[in-house]
Amino acid sequence: MNPIELLFIDHAKERYLEDLQALEDLLEPNALVLLDNTFNRASECKDAVAYVAANYYSAIFTEPPVGDEE
Repeated sequence: MNPIELLFIDHAKERYLEDLQALEDLLEPNALVLLDNTFNRASECKDAVAYVAANYYSAIFTEPPVGDEE
């Protein structure tokens, strides 16, 4: 099986770190790990964000605002 080069995680935020760690043996050493909705839900996944930032190429996605907020 080929190693995973890109991993996109978007599910229960409190499980991000646990599930990422469960997959680590399958990841390429320089894998790109993407975590969704981590800005507006930071309290639920801050440990995962810190872990990914320290160990992988990473990106953080946020949800765009919905509706007119003026």
